[in-house]
Amino acid sequence: RDGRYPVQLASFASQAVANAAYQRLAANHGAIITRYAPIIEPAQVAGATRYKLNLGPMATNDVAQNVCSTLIAAGERDCLVHQ
Repeated sequence: RDGRYPVQLASFASQAVANAAYQRLAANHGAIITRYAPIIEPAQVAGATRYKLNLGPMATNDVAQNVCSTLIAAGERDCLVHQ
C-alpha cells in the first residue's frame, strides 16, 4: 500500500480559494509543501461543493503523519492523513 497516503490540508468553497491557500502554504512552508503535488478535489459536504486541498500521495503513513506534525508545529491548524 505504498504511495497511498494523501494529506488533506483544508477544504474551501471554491477552487480558486484552494489554489490561493496552496500558494500561501508553499510560501510559508516551501521545504515541506513543494515536495508534493497539490491535489484539489471537489467533494459534496452537507449539500454544498467544497474543494479539498490535499498533498501527496506520500509513500507511507509515517511520512504523511510526519508532514502533518511538522505543519501543525509550524502553526497550521489543519492536517489530516487519508488512506
